[in-house]
Amino acid sequence: MATLTHPIVETRAGPVTGRYDGELNLFKGVPFAAPPIGLLRFRPPQPLVPWSEPRDCSRFGNGPMQPADDRFDLGAARSEDCLYLNIWAPVSGGPHPVLFWIYGGANTTGAGSLPTYDGASFARQGVIFISANYRLGSFGFVEWGGLIPELTGSGVNGLRDQIAALQWVRDNIAAFGGDPREVTLMGESAGGKDICALATSPAARGLFQRVAIQSGSGKTVHKSVDAATPIARAIVKAAGLDNPREILNLPAEAVIDAQLAGLKDWPQAFPIRPTIDDEIMPQRPIDAARAGATRHLQMIIGTTRDEWALFTPPGTPLLSLDRRQLANLDLATMTEMERRYADALPHLSSEDRRIRLLTAEHFWMPSVRFAEAHAAAGGEGFMYRFDLESESGPFKGYAPHAADLQFIFGLDSFGLGIVIDKPALSRATHALWALWARTAMADLAGAPPWPAYRAEDRATLLIDDPSSIAHDPHGEERALWDGVI
Repeated sequence: MATLTHPIVETRAGPVTGRYDGELNLFKGVPFAAPPIGLLRFRPPQPLVPWSEPRDCSRFGNGPMQPADDRFDLGAARSEDCLYLNIWAPVSGGPHPVLFWIYGGANTTGAGSLPTYDGASFARQGVIFISANYRLGSFGFVEWGGLIPELTGSGVNGLRDQIAALQWVRDNIAAFGGDPREVTLMGESAGGKDICALATSPAARGLFQRVAIQSGSGKTVHKSVDAATPIARAIVKAAGLDNPREILNLPAEAVIDAQLAGLKDWPQAFPIRPTIDDEIMPQRPIDAARAGATRHLQMIIGTTRDEWALFTPPGTPLLSLDRRQLANLDLATMTEMERRYADALPHLSSEDRRIRLLTAEHFWMPSVRFAEAHAAAGGEGFMYRFDLESESGPFKGYAPHAADLQFIFGLDSFGLGIVIDKPALSRATHALWALWARTAMADLAGAPPWPAYRAEDRATLLIDDPSSIAHDPHGEERALWDGVI
């Protein structure tokens, strides 16, 4: 690929034109599947229609349909026509390893065009960085098959989109200077959960070699079409439709409005989640990992220390536990767990115990179980916990959900009210993730060697100032969940 003001690359579907910014080649808005519009709404992604003239791929393509939110700049318009990916590539050398980013946002919000997810800093370290859009909410993770039988399997269309983008990488990335045999998946929150599914999916096997799972888990899925159908039914009812098939022709914005209205008071946290499907996700990812489905992958997995603080900021009045706060367990079980926490952690305030309790139920313990399953099946994995506390603002003294993104992307700040001024450590953490993508080595500059995770010693990298290795951190708290999660 020549160094040009507007570099041109021949993909299997046709030529694309990007932009040279002085040190990197940038391609944005590269289509990887046909637009899922019209008759393709709620359907699996379909192949592209080839083209012959160079296609301008110097600007981001549309972001997925999602609720409008003035607090976040998607960097692109919202549309059902959203299956585009973005590439930040070193100009020379290669073949370069590939880091494929899957954004979070509860599988209802997000886009690869968000300014935070700029991949230039990874590309400067010799890694091709790719961010790919996938359908969200009603369009990507609602199972419509219980109401419209021919749409069975729609509850994993977001995962299908991710697989289609990875297949595009396999078939095309060499033309951009990338190595399709060295692909690492990286994702946070819902993106991390999706990676758990992809890591165990028969349909995704062989498309990547390493994973970095940040604040994700392999438990939060719908176990059957029947279990997922009430979500679809609530959306149809909120839209005021007499026949569920009318959802196929409803304007996209009206579908989003019905999704918001129908699930506003849903009695479970994060109700939009993938549904067990024979082709894409035949069983819960945690069960597949226990059976050895991830054994061939190298893995980083971890959480922030105080994940739930982002969802219930410190100082929020402490009310009784509500099942709408729970992702995995029932209210009776969690009420008993809250009692156990009070007995085992009396030195913590009630508010801090609640944050720790819900952090564990949603993120920490599912991640521990996934790491355990991977290690027990013979896979190599490394576990971390992000302990750096916000220095001011609403989360002062806490390490909330998404706090690690600033450091993994090597940013000076991230937003969301999280304030951590540690630029040198941010750059070092960022370099660790780039090193992992290049070499599968897991070493943080200035920290002790990072041992692989095993249930016998539970070695965990605590990213802090200074960083350290702890064996079974918060072990007393972890033991409270034995037999529960």
